Amino acid sequence: IPVIMSSGATSANQSAMIFIRNLLHADIKNRTQYVINETKVAFLLGGIVSLLLFVVISLLLQEIVLAAAVSVSLFLTVIAGALIGVFTPMLLYRYKFDPSIGAGPFLTIIKDLVAMTIYLSVATSLLFYFN
Repeated sequence: IPVIMSSGATSANQSAMIFIRNLLHADIKNRTQYVINETKVAFLLGGIVSLLLFVVISLLLQEIVLAAAVSVSLFLTVIAGALIGVFTPMLLYRYKFDPSIGAGPFLTIIKDLVAMTIYLSVATSLLFYFN
């Protein structure tokens, strides 16, 4: 659980800070394309890290179901974190709030809720299916 939570936090915070920096420097021309690019990066990073984690858990613990639950949860959490990290400051900016001040607290609450929901849903589904 700590690995999943911290990976979601890292993904969300990194996406938010890059978005805010690009917003301040007026580097964002097309927000839809920006979100697509962030999603691609999240898929790549989430895929690499979750695959490595799957291999490590499978080899060390010999538990394929646990490895699958943790890996899928991590993959989905990294993607969700990246999207939350972009959309939270984007919405704050749209409604005339300072995204650099408000992004931190909102990101923390939202990404923690999403990460735990993803992990518990995936774990419950896999354990129900395989047991």
